[in-house]
Amino acid sequence: MPSHIRELSGVADAEWQNRTARPQFEWSGAHGGAGAAVGSYEIYWGDDANGEAPTETTAMEHYSPAGPPDPQPEHIVNYLRMRVHDTAENVSDWGTMFAFKYDSAVPSAALAETADYYSTSLVSLEYDGSDAEGGSGLAGALLWYDHEEKGWLQFGALHETSPIRFDAVKAAGDGRYDVYVLAQDIAGNTQPLEEAVTRRFKIDTVPPHRSRRLRPWRRMQLTLGLIIHCQSADGGITVSMNKGRAKTPFLGRLRRLYKEHIPKMA
Repeated sequence: MPSHIRELSGVADAEWQNRTARPQFEWSGAHGGAGAAVGSYEIYWGDDANGEAPTETTAMEHYSPAGPPDPQPEHIVNYLRMRVHDTAENVSDWGTMFAFKYDSAVPSAALAETADYYSTSLVSLEYDGSDAEGGSGLAGALLWYDHEEKGWLQFGALHETSPIRFDAVKAAGDGRYDVYVLAQDIAGNTQPLEEAVTRRFKIDTVPPHRSRRLRPWRRMQLTLGLIIHCQSADGGITVSMNKGRAKTPFLGRLRRLYKEHIPKMA
């Protein structure tokens, strides 16, 4: 059997890809039995991993399968299998040389509803995604954001699991954000932008300022011994003054004015 085989466009064995649906193969390293040379190769190309019904026999060390049917399917999984005949009429067992996997179907994903406001810079964004049946499978989602209509930027690399931990500190800080995700599958197909579902929210991590609350009673003492009591009451303000003796003529007059014009507090 050949010791080396490759697909000419660079497709890897047994790996999903979206590069080509029409592979071309070449190989080398096959040997005949003692004293014999390689005579021919029986080739099977099809979707049976154990297929043994030859689709072609060739003495060349390259093979280009017929193209896929029209219309071309979105998913192709085919196997290149062969057995070798030498000039002494020895025949090898069948062996799989290459598993070819092609996927052109695009996956889909969308963010779940978000809150309008968040008071933390770390926001968990849930998304739900899927890939077509029989395809390569969902690899994850790419997150894009726009801060205050300044332009779209990608947040991180591929997010393989949900939720996505969106960190506003790593983005643009507090403010309004528009966000969406685009699904990506294992073969490299990405959801088209026109299918994106945009969500909007605002991040505000600055706590509100606490206004000073005045108590119903407030006691103020002047440096010279005058004490005034103030109390809110229905119908206005009631002010009273203690009976302590003022230590200056000015304060004494002020005390008399309070006594004459402002009722004492009960």
